[in-house]
Amino acid sequence: MICRYVVLYTLPIGFVCSVCIVIWYRGYMPSGNGILALDKATGELAWYFFRILAVFGSIWVPAIIISAYTVATEKIWGGCVVVLLFAIQPILSVCMAMTKSDVKKYIFDLVTLSYFTEKLRTRETRTENTSGSNIGSRPHDQP
Repeated sequence: MICRYVVLYTLPIGFVCSVCIVIWYRGYMPSGNGILALDKATGELAWYFFRILAVFGSIWVPAIIISAYTVATEKIWGGCVVVLLFAIQPILSVCMAMTKSDVKKYIFDLVTLSYFTEKLRTRETRTENTSGSNIGSRPHDQP
């Protein structure tokens, strides 16, 4: 029984906390207050990371408390709430990821299949450019 709690609760929270400590200790996230584009990008990344941590903490901490309450009182509804919280966490994480501008752009490109439409557009442009000229034609084909 204890092994389940270690695997389900302690390892994920310990991992997130250790990543936060490593980022803080090594100075990977300097202040994003500057006026340079790199400083603004760093600030956006810091807020993005903070949002993901906020979602993780706001879901996992109540889930742990409700789970402990459920085990102590043997209430069935607690298990349902915990499973629901665990199911909501990835959805909220994706929503928070969509607040970052480059992630939003790439997801939009993925959903609209812009890679394929761009390939078709460049192929059509290439065909239009070569159809009126003698580029690529053999010398004996010319009048």
